[in-house]
Amino acid sequence: MKQFFKISIGSLQVILLIIEAVIVSRCIFLFASASWKDLYVQNWSKRVLRSFGISIKLVNPDNLSIKGGFSLVSNHVSWIDIQVIESIVHCRFISTSEVFAWPVIGQMAEAAGSLFIDLNNPRTGTKKIVDQMTPLLKAGETICFFPEATSTDGSQILPFKSNLFQSSILSNTPVIPVAIRYLDNNNEFSSAPGFFGDMTLLECMKNIFVNAPLTAQVIVLPAAPFFSNKKELSEYCFNQINNSLSLHRLID
Repeated sequence: MKQFFKISIGSLQVILLIIEAVIVSRCIFLFASASWKDLYVQNWSKRVLRSFGISIKLVNPDNLSIKGGFSLVSNHVSWIDIQVIESIVHCRFISTSEVFAWPVIGQMAEAAGSLFIDLNNPRTGTKKIVDQMTPLLKAGETICFFPEATSTDGSQILPFKSNLFQSSILSNTPVIPVAIRYLDNNNEFSSAPGFFGDMTLLECMKNIFVNAPLTAQVIVLPAAPFFSNKKELSEYCFNQINNSLSLHRLID
């Protein structure tokens, strides 16, 4: 019974946030300034996390103190990773055309300035995204992408795809690796937020509700050295994130 009320109350809060987001994105966003939109999306993300019972534990926040444009690259556990990162620093996200089609989430992602890769034509789609990312980074934007190109249960990370790293090389802007893992109420690793395999969005949301409260530990690593080769840059970021997650497992 307690679990039923827990899920019911959380679901109601999320539904209300969805309704609010629909109204705001379809009405107020038509007239709002870019800075107001950015602030709203960041605040909305924080409230979504609270509704799901997720708090943030930010490690090494000073590593985000970089002037000018930069990329954030992170391992990918769940769709809610986006809200986790957005609650810490506002940025554009690189996502898929599939996410763009999701009700509300796709609209909010678009409103936040996300760029969407066409999975029906990944090679052309990736080049198009790199061509869009490069001038944005030069103009001082912050862009986040998940180089695994899929999400996992969080127990390990998959090899990184290197294509999107080319935008940082072309724009001569920094890349900051970020490691994300989720912890349960006992400060132990939790796979509950994982969105993988044939799991539906509703199943993932239920898993989060049932296992809340959860903590999203976000480890911000130092900016990567500058590389002229995208594969070397990709491998460096992979190793930094993988080593960081392994180290924190040992410490905990």
